Amino acid sequence: MTVKHSLDTASVDVTHKITSQDHDHATQPTGDIYTTDVHSVILSRLQLKQYMVCCKGIYQHHARTAKHKGVEDELSSPSDKSLLWESLKERLLVKTSLGSITLVFSAKKYLNTSMRSLTMKVVLLLLSIVHRAFADWAGSTVVTLPYRNVTVLDASVRRGFPIQLGTPPQPVAMVAAGYANNTFLWDDTHGCDVRVQYDPSCIVGRGGIFWLNGSSTWSDVAKPNVTALDITMQGFAFTGTPPRGADIVYLNESYPLYDFPIATTKGGITVNSLGLGRDSTFLQTLVKKGAIISKTWSLFYGLTGEDADTQMDGTAVFGGYDRAKTQGQNQTFRLNYGVNCRTGMVATVTSIDVGFINGTEQNAFASQINMCLDPSFEILSFPLSIVNTLKSKFEAKSFGTSTGRAHNGLLYTVADAFTGNTSVTLNRQLKITVPNSQLVVPDYVPLGNETFFSDTSREVLIGAPTGGDQPEWMTYLGQPFFIAAYLLVNHDLGTFSVWKNNSTHKEDYHAIDSTGTIRTAEETASQTSPSPTTSQRPDQGPSLSAGTIAGLVIGPLAGVSLLAAFLAMCYRRKTRKLSASQEHPSSSILPKSEYRNTFLVEAPSAEPIVVEAPGDTARASMVFELPTRAASP
Repeated sequence: MTVKHSLDTASVDVTHKITSQDHDHATQPTGDIYTTDVHSVILSRLQLKQYMVCCKGIYQHHARTAKHKGVEDELSSPSDKSLLWESLKERLLVKTSLGSITLVFSAKKYLNTSMRSLTMKVVLLLLSIVHRAFADWAGSTVVTLPYRNVTVLDASVRRGFPIQLGTPPQPVAMVAAGYANNTFLWDDTHGCDVRVQYDPSCIVGRGGIFWLNGSSTWSDVAKPNVTALDITMQGFAFTGTPPRGADIVYLNESYPLYDFPIATTKGGITVNSLGLGRDSTFLQTLVKKGAIISKTWSLFYGLTGEDADTQMDGTAVFGGYDRAKTQGQNQTFRLNYGVNCRTGMVATVTSIDVGFINGTEQNAFASQINMCLDPSFEILSFPLSIVNTLKSKFEAKSFGTSTGRAHNGLLYTVADAFTGNTSVTLNRQLKITVPNSQLVVPDYVPLGNETFFSDTSREVLIGAPTGGDQPEWMTYLGQPFFIAAYLLVNHDLGTFSVWKNNSTHKEDYHAIDSTGTIRTAEETASQTSPSPTTSQRPDQGPSLSAGTIAGLVIGPLAGVSLLAAFLAMCYRRKTRKLSASQEHPSSSILPKSEYRNTFLVEAPSAEPIVVEAPGDTARASMVFELPTRAASP
């Protein structure tokens, strides 16, 4: 997870750290880390340099003031005079980690208590001023999470968000669940009930399980920061606000969400789900923290082909979208929860076509049907009549359907496997083509703690719903569709938009506010975005806002620096004497996240805001050790 700014910027976590050797009230063994208050701001690299110069100026001012008041006499040697700023400068280092930049200040042992306390006060005061001064930058940032194959247990994978939760952190894979408001997990007491039988295949199929007794911070009675209702729907047997509990959720090693509501499920949800519905607790939390300014999310699913050159990690963007991953004009629809579509994303399909390797194309459906878009659904699920027509176009006989990871897809021998592609047209205007490399794949089956596939068969990711052609069974445009399409959901406007996908490693993030206005930081004060295609149907919502792109004009940090220096001097003059020490609350340090998504297996290799209290972390074990359950009294 990274927090990004549209300019050449980085997420800067300014954290004061002091070892227990320097801490006047240390009660833990030597070497433990104590973390004080944290401020997170977004700075360009140029502004970061200005910020460091500002720190130097204010520090030198306080050093001169301290000298005037006789504090210099407390220094251990004359050489320490020059080391005062060098110590600060040495600790104001820019450290790159997972695409973010961390600015760290740490007191040194050779600084005396009074001067060290003075330095802490100056830095923390400056951070507070800068934090408030940059509060108006809200909306220029987006939060991103990778969407990729995550290794579960030793050598099996599930595609989704690599998330950790609990203490110590437990890694799981979560799908983008537009059908849920809450975050649902499988635990060790339901479904994969390890108390009865340890079933690795079940654990892998769920994206990993959450060991309740393995987390010291899990609470059944904790009051979460946010709550939300979930409604009853097909395949989702839950209604109400989950009472299960709350825990810490780590989006990466330094971005925790505390007291985050988590529900454990007994059924109705196949895999661990990060709820991204209209009342999503996850989106609510990010908005509440000021990390994003709208309940908006978008998804580049990535590529999941058989070979390395047909694989790519995806990315989800919260609070905006990645323009680089889109091409052409979009189609925008109203979210519709009045029909049997669990995500509310109902789109009108007006054509389904089959393309062949020789460049010709045949139509398999030319009428009109409403389908449900769901990126967590494994296949393209068409009515049985359409599936039969498609099978006839594939010019080979299917010998069955898959019971593996992409359940219910059509199976063919390798020799008979379809070599073309399939296209789905929305609203007679937007044609999404799923290429053969993403449509015809090995039939992956998790067995034990590994994932296997047959060398003699291939799966076409197309199938019929369990209910056949019965109208009450909604058909789905699932994962293969989103490999070729880019999705943006705006819950504030009640709309979702679809583009043709552009599979590229380039990034062009843009924040979106609650009115649909795209916020960027281009040099011009404002300009108009290209007008997206709109639907001609009266029940369809407007396209993604094509109005003003607000040019977020960021004032130079120099002004803020002058203000900070002035206030710092006023603060110093009001201080009658230097404090002998400054207390710093302790904070537990938790392991870093680590996902074995590069573990070589027969499944696709490479596996294909505000910060509340980030801190340095220790590295987690590459293989998750199952915790021992406490014996019942």
